[in-house]
Amino acid sequence: MDPMQNLNNAADALNQVAQRAGAFWDQADAQIAQRQAAYDALGANLKGVVNSELNKVFFVDAVAGDDSNAGGSTAPFKTFAAAFNALVPGGNHKIWLKRGQTHVIDASCSVQNVTLEVTSWGDTSEPEAILINSQYTAGSGPSYYSYGIYAPNSQIYFVNMHIKTCLYATDYAQSSWNGMFRQAGKIQYTIFLANCDVTLGDDHFIKGYVAGCFVNLGCYAMTIARDPAAVQTPKLWSSFGTGSLFVYSATRPAGEEWADLITVVRHADGHPANILANVSI
Repeated sequence: MDPMQNLNNAADALNQVAQRAGAFWDQADAQIAQRQAAYDALGANLKGVVNSELNKVFFVDAVAGDDSNAGGSTAPFKTFAAAFNALVPGGNHKIWLKRGQTHVIDASCSVQNVTLEVTSWGDTSEPEAILINSQYTAGSGPSYYSYGIYAPNSQIYFVNMHIKTCLYATDYAQSSWNGMFRQAGKIQYTIFLANCDVTLGDDHFIKGYVAGCFVNLGCYAMTIARDPAAVQTPKLWSSFGTGSLFVYSATRPAGEEWADLITVVRHADGHPANILANVSI
């Protein structure tokens, strides 16, 4: 065979290989671009889903709501417990309680590591929402328990509302498991009350059970009162743990000092040993 012809044939074969290789890489580039677009879309969707899950806003209507609803403004929950227990740990959430209504905590409320704002919503001509916990009894003895909030390592802000702790149905002694907020271990809370009225019934507002619990409590432009029907003398904060108290423009029950509202462990010289405060306690 003519050597020149052999060279031409080899050149043609190389050209075909080059064309096929080029087509292969073009197809590969197209597939890579298509998959990258799909990954980008999935990432954007995932980001949206995560943001949605970690930034919940739930509405509660004690009259027209339903706990089988999704909790939006047009399909609100009926109870605070349903909204609270739908929160996602690690998120920054809001629960809006319908004005002109009393919202009863009638089931256990539990979540960890959230930032939560609880406030009133609806017709501003209506009075602010009321949030109150409720009692139950257990066992054969005269012991009292209450439903409340257990939210370790969380920051919870109550704004523009009225908070009440429940009255006992009878003169039961306070058990270890009561209080609107309860601390059953070495956990911490930040609780901030702004433009709120707090009425103490027979139940504590904050109750800690162990020395290792820690509370940051802020009181801003608020009023604390006692229910005249109460038979107990509960505290705003009953705990032998440690913490800090920040107060700005807060009114206490008549004749009471902060030491009457907060459990204080003192040094021998009388100064508080467990609480750092910007007021005298």
